[in-house]
Amino acid sequence: MTLYEALQFLKRYRWLFVFSTVLSVGLSAILLWFVITPIYRAQTSLILLKSSPGGVSTLLRQLEGSLDMLGSLQNLGIQANRSVEEDLMSVLKSRSLTEAVQSELSLRDLPEFAKELRLSSAQEERLSASEKERYYRHQVTELLFERVTILPPDTRNHTLRIRAELSDPERSATLANTYVKHLYDFMEGILHREEKEQLAYLQAQTETLQKELTAAEDALLMFQQRHQTVVLEEEVKQRIKALSELEAEVLTAEAAYKDVLARQRSLKHSAAELAPESTATRNALDLELAGLRERQRILKQAQRAYEASLKSLPVQGLELARLQRQVSLKNQLFVLLKQQTQATQLDQQRQFKPFRVLDVAEVPFEPVHPFKPLWLAISAILGFGLALVLSLFHYNYRPSSPVL
Repeated sequence: MTLYEALQFLKRYRWLFVFSTVLSVGLSAILLWFVITPIYRAQTSLILLKSSPGGVSTLLRQLEGSLDMLGSLQNLGIQANRSVEEDLMSVLKSRSLTEAVQSELSLRDLPEFAKELRLSSAQEERLSASEKERYYRHQVTELLFERVTILPPDTRNHTLRIRAELSDPERSATLANTYVKHLYDFMEGILHREEKEQLAYLQAQTETLQKELTAAEDALLMFQQRHQTVVLEEEVKQRIKALSELEAEVLTAEAAYKDVLARQRSLKHSAAELAPESTATRNALDLELAGLRERQRILKQAQRAYEASLKSLPVQGLELARLQRQVSLKNQLFVLLKQQTQATQLDQQRQFKPFRVLDVAEVPFEPVHPFKPLWLAISAILGFGLALVLSLFHYNYRPSSPVL
């Protein structure tokens, strides 16, 4: 088909194209303005605040991996690495918060809710009034899970966002702001209860540790009195020094003994072995070997005696070191627990807020669903496409004129 033929084709079927496009756009407009329920979106943003963790959380980080008490602290159920974001997300997605929100707002008359709350005639007869109310509450809660979206902070948005989508623009904004209101109440209750549990736990542990510290100090004092010693480091140092000098003499004697044996072997293989001088030298070496053997025997006896005397010293030293370490450790724990108890008491008075409202949800002016300009544009394209198909069908399959 040439360009002239295409223009003639469009001119011939122009009214079909106009009628089909206008009809398609008109039907879409009727659906968009009078049939399809528009959905409005309201959104509020929260900025998360970083708290200076106190109580058990700080204590866990300070003592992690080094104390036996760490296990009992972790058993309290308070995690040191738990973030404010995780707490807020858990509360926002909980059924308790959603039920509290829907109890405050009237949402059952909205079209998207009313459609889901319709009961069949059989259900109307079977269910009692209380059962109907429980069913309605359950259905509204499930619908709120669908209509309210919780968006956590990401690389682009560093705020936590609560997005509500309803057919009523005013109630969509009210819904998002009501979530924030109840979120604050829930978090305040959770933090207050957690701080109360931490304070009670820290106070109980402080009392227990104070008793253990007193017992450890008494055990250390009794040990020092029983053994008449305060520190063993100097005594141990002197005996170890004497033993080291003795071991050096033993090594010197062994080296001299090996040297004499080597000289004796070399003399046996010498050509002048039978000479009188060689006999005298051999006798002198034999006497020297005998003296060295006796010296080695005496030195090893002395070495064994020193080692036997040192066997009691490490036991006493280790016992004393263990008692001192236990007293030092429990004293450190006691000081930390007292500090954290005071910090927890201050946190209760300070009433820390885990978040601040950055943007309050406002009443939206335009719906997000359906997007009317897009729908109208698609309708116009479909109407024009339908007219093109019909005109091509009519153009290609029209009856030919009879031949005269």
